[in-house]
Amino acid sequence: MLHKQDAGCEFFVSQVCYDLDHTRNLLSDYTHGCRDQGLDPKPVVLTLAACGSVKTLEFMTWLGIEVPRWLQAEITRGDPLAVSYEQCLLNARALIAYCRRLGMPFGINVESLTNRKLEIDASIDLAREIRDLLG
Repeated sequence: MLHKQDAGCEFFVSQVCYDLDHTRNLLSDYTHGCRDQGLDPKPVVLTLAACGSVKTLEFMTWLGIEVPRWLQAEITRGDPLAVSYEQCLLNARALIAYCRRLGMPFGINVESLTNRKLEIDASIDLAREIRDLLG
């Protein structure tokens, strides 16, 4: 990210964030790397998306989205949309708090990865709830 910033990148957009540790490691490395070089970090837009079916989970895996094994198990053995929606909200809360603690400029992007009405509606609801979290 530092190389891209040096090349003129003004902001970054993440892949869908399901693995909190991986995402926090990336944000920490980038923020502290900027500060070590006397640079201000550029805004990072963190992407969240609910998963409404096992087929969507397979698509997410194909896209390279890292979904922790424990969450994959819960998605495939329960109500996928309810489980992933709840995890997206937990991730949003954690990432918002972490970015604020780091003093990093950030935003949240909510997507639907399919054209299924159920998942699109969930993404709209998720965006509304995250908007409220952001204040």
